[in-house]
Amino acid sequence: MDLTERNLIAQNEGELLENFRKAREQDYKVCIVQECTVGLKSPGGGDVSVERLMAVTNREIAAGRMSEQHSLRQIAVEGAAAPHLSDAQLVEKHRRLQRPPTLAQKLKGLLRK
Repeated sequence: MDLTERNLIAQNEGELLENFRKAREQDYKVCIVQECTVGLKSPGGGDVSVERLMAVTNREIAAGRMSEQHSLRQIAVEGAAAPHLSDAQLVEKHRRLQRPPTLAQKLKGLLRK
């Protein structure tokens, strides 16, 4: 990605460079959100862990890849200040969702049909 960006700069590709940077920023955000999501394979998808998001944004800031003003950092700070499920609670929630249904649950589902 860095090489591509340098080549676009060298070729003076203004609009293309701007579009590339926007796409790169979006990809960066997606990677971070995926890293912080608990239960991606759960029915209905997962939940973003505020604790993980705070830890990841702290790491990214320490590495110089993110500023304190980044939108994901602001979400982490606001989420930490609000009531939220802990990381352990989210893990447990999704562990229960991924558990195979019991015979009683299967029968109950059949009777609903």
